[in-house]
Amino acid sequence: FGKQVDVLTIEIENVNVDALEALEKKGIQVYPAAKTLRTIQNKAKQKLFYVDNNIPTAPFTRFAYTSEIKEAINHGGLT
Repeated sequence: FGKQVDVLTIEIENVNVDALEALEKKGIQVYPAAKTLRTIQNKAKQKLFYVDNNIPTAPFTRFAYTSEIKEAINHGGLT
């Protein structure tokens, strides 16, 4: 579908960003840009973007492993 248009707009973030990047390389305008969608698909990246750009956001904690969550709960880090 995207190959048949000049401009493509995306309403949801759960899309194939690699495909959108390929369309952009072919000169098709994609809104929001694939780079933006790649950032917001990953909520940790999204929150860090907010912090890095002084955009207000709720406090958050990132965890890489389930064990880290369990440890935080056991030590009062999460309630």
